[in-house]
Amino acid sequence: MEFSLTDPSLFIHIFDIYKQYSDNIKMYFDKNGIHLQAKDDANISILDIKLNYCYFDNYKCTNESTIDFDLKDMCKVLKICKKSKINLLLESNILKIITFSNNIKKVFKLNSIYTNYDLINIDSIVINNSFELDSSILKSVFDDFILFSNEITIKINNSDMYFYSNDTNIDTKYYYNTQSTNHTIENNITLESTFSLDYLHKFKLINYFKTFDIKIDNNTPIFLSTHNRDLDINFILAPKMSNEIN
Repeated sequence: MEFSLTDPSLFIHIFDIYKQYSDNIKMYFDKNGIHLQAKDDANISILDIKLNYCYFDNYKCTNESTIDFDLKDMCKVLKICKKSKINLLLESNILKIITFSNNIKKVFKLNSIYTNYDLINIDSIVINNSFELDSSILKSVFDDFILFSNEITIKINNSDMYFYSNDTNIDTKYYYNTQSTNHTIENNITLESTFSLDYLHKFKLINYFKTFDIKIDNNTPIFLSTHNRDLDINFILAPKMSNEIN
């Protein structure tokens, strides 16, 4: 299979984000595009991204394949290619990346690695409560709260959303009215879960999109999802379980 990108900036940024969570990435290739997935070493988060074939300037795939690559190696190569058009070819278990810069043709060959897990079917995780939130609000919350705490609690009812953290000296709480958003939260229920803010703050793909859908329930993983013609993005993070005994 082979594909090319005239402007690879988002493609490169995606791999940089993956590197924040894992040492390796699983890539599934078929005629519809490329499915990227990685879970962190602690097994509490999954970053799942589908790059549809229409995202690429040219895309050709005749055989399905699933291959793993080392993210540090991938990011080193892509860093060199960030200002140039790139062509990528998958030949057996080797990914060849070709770029031109200052009349120099640069060719990199990345050998695949082996991991002992398959792609996780994230569609099997069903969470019915969802709402749409402006990405700038979400980014602002994560950027602010990381100054005070490594954890953030999200509480939602049918009309309001609360973000809060409890630090030794500072308690922080933000209120947001959800009446103006598209949501499917049932009346008269309250949802509340606590998550690692370190993981949420590193999810810098928020900057690239206008809105994100958030799926949440009590003591279940949170989904941050968005999509457009070119990409489908899902970031899934398990909650921090309470140590309290009832």
